[in-house]
Amino acid sequence: MIVPALLGACAGRRPPDAEAGRELEGVVNYEVVRDPDARLVQVEANQDYSPPIPVADNPLPAYPHELVHLALQAQEIVVRAVIGEAGGVVAAFPSPLNTSSSGPFHSRFEEAALASVGRWRFSPARVRSFRPSDALDDDGRPDYQILTEESATKVFLDFRFVFEVHEGKGVVRQLAGGGEIP
Repeated sequence: MIVPALLGACAGRRPPDAEAGRELEGVVNYEVVRDPDARLVQVEANQDYSPPIPVADNPLPAYPHELVHLALQAQEIVVRAVIGEAGGVVAAFPSPLNTSSSGPFHSRFEEAALASVGRWRFSPARVRSFRPSDALDDDGRPDYQILTEESATKVFLDFRFVFEVHEGKGVVRQLAGGGEIP
């Protein structure tokens, strides 16, 4: 079973007040993006699927400190995380979605993203099976569902990160619409 997502964009620029001697830090943003070619998790009529849910304290990657002052153009880096049945990332690698930018510092941003995502934890993806209950009233239809089985499943997500220098300080913020797990 597979869930798609996307890790990618890295952008840096010199903030307007950088010349004033303020200490520079980087900003990191991320969002989850669907892989249009990925199969969605298939469930039977008596089943449902719950996607992985990231834990609140997953560390975002750090903007490579040595690159902050370079006023780099935007770069995209796409990273795929395979989330195991226990909720840990069992593999993290450049995504095959191939939407990454290239450039002389591409590998530094990619290393930062991969190192961070590799430490992330999730409530694992689950498939739950149900059976109908007895009809408790006189309509002859089940009144509720009874959970009969629940199993964790391995899935993948792709993440896009945006690294930028903003007003001379580092800010980590989630992009609009980002973080929704398919």
